[in-house]
Amino acid sequence: GGVHFDTAEPWTESFDDTNINLYIVAVHEIGHALGLDHKYDEQSIMYPSYKLIQKSNILPQVDRTDIQKLYGKKDSTVTSRTTKSTSTTTRLTSTRKSLTTTRYSVPDSSGNSHPRCRRFLDAAFKHPDGTLHAFDAGVLWRYLPHEKRWDDQAKTYKRIYPNLPNRLAAGVFDTGAKQIVFFTDKNALIYEIGSGDRVEYKTKTDLPRNLHNSIVGAIYYKNEIYVITPTMIRLFQTDKGGRVSKEQDISRKFPGFTGSVKKAFSYGNSHYFFSDTHLVYIWSEQLNDWETFGKPMETSWFACSGTETYDTGRNQERQPVRKHKHRRPHSDHHDHHHHHHYDHHDHHRDIHY
Repeated sequence: GGVHFDTAEPWTESFDDTNINLYIVAVHEIGHALGLDHKYDEQSIMYPSYKLIQKSNILPQVDRTDIQKLYGKKDSTVTSRTTKSTSTTTRLTSTRKSLTTTRYSVPDSSGNSHPRCRRFLDAAFKHPDGTLHAFDAGVLWRYLPHEKRWDDQAKTYKRIYPNLPNRLAAGVFDTGAKQIVFFTDKNALIYEIGSGDRVEYKTKTDLPRNLHNSIVGAIYYKNEIYVITPTMIRLFQTDKGGRVSKEQDISRKFPGFTGSVKKAFSYGNSHYFFSDTHLVYIWSEQLNDWETFGKPMETSWFACSGTETYDTGRNQERQPVRKHKHRRPHSDHHDHHHHHHYDHHDHHRDIHY
């Protein structure tokens, strides 16, 4: 039931998007201490990812209702309050026991037990130093491919990427231009890679209105940046002020894929598509085919399998995955089984602000 605050975080009392608001995080964590789990409702203070909530609405009605289910509504009589207090103590004790055994307070840095493998990242890409930079709820995690493990020291990513908002939709590294492009709900933010892999903010450009709140991923494919929406793909041209091409179905570029993309990113010449049913599809440029097709995301890509990265030059030796061209990722019976299994674990995972 305890609450811990990391003094290294850039806490603020201001209700804006410049840093991480202490009150919002405190209310969220106190909610856990009182027995509330994550709630996948963006209006809730118990939503898994950090988001800005105005002070006047820091405890929405949806959360008031949930806490009242545990402790009852405020009563006007002393006798009733005393009675409710007794039952509350018993219930809180059992809830704390459950949280102790199912929530992940300290991530395990080895293989598929890491919490990053059970949730959709906000953005990810291969950094010039060879590590995977993974962005999740205002925090930067790094996967170290040569050591086959996640770095157990997470950082607030504004220390490395200035002016970057807490909420991201996608990120991609343009190796040709030596630029990193981040996508938010309405903008693209461009950073240049300087000497010593130092990152410098360059500019921000507005996205077309028809892309607002719809981007779920970005990939660097055949020396071009593409933005991904759940079922469509578009070319994004940074050298032309962020101009985008007409959309086309994802399966036109990556044959065999049908369904809905939840997140997508590139690591070298491999392109990762995560479906809304918690499956991963990995397209290899060397093979010009799928090297992984519809496998559980928790154990089937390099940062979550305990194996080396696919981007080691050995892709040429891999055999393409043979799949049924009409297979639909969301229709397989076993896929649904995995979906519910991972949702169960996701529900009890700690938030990292």
